[in-house]
Amino acid sequence: MNTHGFSHRISSCTTIFLVIVSTALFAGQNDPLVLSSDATRVACYDKIEFNINLTTQYHNPFDPNEVNLTIELTDPQNYSLSLPAFYYQPYERKTLKNNNRPQTWICPSGPPIWLARFAPSIPGQYQARAILCDLHGKQLSGPVSFECLPSNDPGFLRVCPTNPRSFITSNGKPFFPIGQNLAFIGETQYLTLLRAEGTLAQLARHGANYVRIWSGCDDWALGIEARKSAFGRSWNWNPPFDSLPDRPDHLLIKLSGPAGKSLNLNPSHPIALRPSTRYILSGKVLTQSGARFQVHCSGQSLAQPIQSPPDTWADWQISFQTLPTTYWLDNPSLQLDQPGTAWIDAISLTEAGGGPELLWEASPNRPVLGTYNQPDCFYLDQVIEAARKNNIKIQLTLLTRDLYMKNLSDESSTPYQSAINAARKTLRYAVARWGYATSLAAWEYFNEIDPGKPTTRFYQELARYLDQIDPYRHLRTTSTWSSCPRDWQSPWLDFAQEHYYYRPADYSKYRDEAEAYLQCYDRLHRQTPDRPSFLGEFGLADNQWRLNDELKQSASLADFHHTLWASALSGSSATALYWWWDRVDPLNHYPLYQSLADFTQNIPWNSIHLQSINARVLSPDNSPAGQIIPIGLADNNRAWLWFYHTQSAWCHAVTDKQTPPTLTNYQLSLPTLPPGAYQIQWWNTQSGQPTSSGKFTLPGNNNSTPIPPFNTDIACHIQPALP
Repeated sequence: MNTHGFSHRISSCTTIFLVIVSTALFAGQNDPLVLSSDATRVACYDKIEFNINLTTQYHNPFDPNEVNLTIELTDPQNYSLSLPAFYYQPYERKTLKNNNRPQTWICPSGPPIWLARFAPSIPGQYQARAILCDLHGKQLSGPVSFECLPSNDPGFLRVCPTNPRSFITSNGKPFFPIGQNLAFIGETQYLTLLRAEGTLAQLARHGANYVRIWSGCDDWALGIEARKSAFGRSWNWNPPFDSLPDRPDHLLIKLSGPAGKSLNLNPSHPIALRPSTRYILSGKVLTQSGARFQVHCSGQSLAQPIQSPPDTWADWQISFQTLPTTYWLDNPSLQLDQPGTAWIDAISLTEAGGGPELLWEASPNRPVLGTYNQPDCFYLDQVIEAARKNNIKIQLTLLTRDLYMKNLSDESSTPYQSAINAARKTLRYAVARWGYATSLAAWEYFNEIDPGKPTTRFYQELARYLDQIDPYRHLRTTSTWSSCPRDWQSPWLDFAQEHYYYRPADYSKYRDEAEAYLQCYDRLHRQTPDRPSFLGEFGLADNQWRLNDELKQSASLADFHHTLWASALSGSSATALYWWWDRVDPLNHYPLYQSLADFTQNIPWNSIHLQSINARVLSPDNSPAGQIIPIGLADNNRAWLWFYHTQSAWCHAVTDKQTPPTLTNYQLSLPTLPPGAYQIQWWNTQSGQPTSSGKFTLPGNNNSTPIPPFNTDIACHIQPALP
């Protein structure tokens, strides 16, 4: 669609965004609704994709109040379920060099289409039918059948019904999340799409199985519902927007000043172009006070600077041909050729033959809530598929906090209800587009929302809505910027998480990462005795919550290693999810995950008998050894323990540059294990390999067994001795 086909009143505001997805104003049609699938057979929990040939065009195809397109499925047991469909812009993807570094190039590969994605869970025959509800009424497609075949895919993440502090998968197998944050993914971030995919592969290769990713980053990374502008950034928002007196509700781009005053368009997404292709850059301009307006783009300029007639809008257009080696747009520049003021509107960039809008970030009136950035959605498609390929589950932070939080102050207010309505639409789109993926562990509504906000009703309404539209019943959670027992215990959320960073402001915790973790998790655990809970963010930071200068220069990841082991054996429902991915990756510390994964692989995480063990370490004189902290779990007559030497904390290794002394002649006492003969196997936590073994009996002569010499940490596995 070309904006020049509409009046100035319509060609701005929401339409400039809708151009990106090639929609037009609502126009009825009576074409038959045809449903097709990309396969006739699919394995359990694998994806089957449906294409719906809907050609009707809408103001906002993301709004289910305007167009509600669903797929009704009948499963092999003759049960029916409804699956939302979604509006989709297809892209072609390549990895190319941009500014001498690899970058993901995505370019629209055709007009938008309607899709539905489904992951069947029961082997047998299914039947699907598309149902369209809009202002014309209701329309049904013909049926499509497919067969679901058995598979070994474990399925979706669930809370264990017999031990509600743990997770299982759909097939009933225990699942203990081992992983970290990969929150910010974007071409301007450390984690580009290409690097994020590589990181997921590295994590999987070394035993990790869980990551936390944001898709509500606004404009610095993935933000599927976010303010993205070619004229400003969220962290320094001061765009050149203003309005004329006759239409105060409509924002325009204002360029005012002396001759030579210019304004560069700088979209948050680099604009991908096709080589040897003709493009049209166009818009409207109103000049005042003698101004003359000029545009520069890809070596082309307007033939003559524009000076519009008084109170009259003038169209402008630049046509340019890309070179055979051109894959990216040089950011266009708007400029005053003579002093004064120029008002610019309806900026558009499309291929000369038509197609999706490429410069959608140039509109100051593009709606944010209720429309979904298609390039970011495509990125998230790729990330979720990479996670599926690597058997990693994603905790997806979905809603852009700062778009919603300001409206959540009064449960009885209109803004509060508007936030609920907008969030429902976002959840619907997310379920439709990504809900099929078994790699999607949970919807996390917000990252660190204000715990003082009255969000109970908000979460209640969203949970009830998800119960209706999410046939996969993904888990739900949220996070706040400080402790929030109300949310931790909420019946509308499935598991609890806290975020904690130990900083110089708290000296004692700052000096000892394992002790800091244990204190923090103990507080969370006491508030959530009967549901899963863990630390969704954890790490060392300065007083402004940034990575401290010492660790920026250090190759040591003692803080990471120690909290990984402490959290796994503390009774937590997952490892603490370490925040500093841009330390772990360049230092290639992924093998530390493998060591833990190998050691913990036989822990029965969903056993109702699994609990923290009361273990004691005795010094050579038989007194308590205060410098060694034992942390462990026991399941009847089996135990898994980790021993931490407090002098190996990060501050000794990094700040003090000290090597902890080797500890010898220490004894392990296990008063809570039942009587019997036991075998103990000692593990090196760095290599993840057993180093020695022995036997002991309870009760025995001294009811203890020797601990091998160590200077940082050591672990052991205890089980009944074979006859």
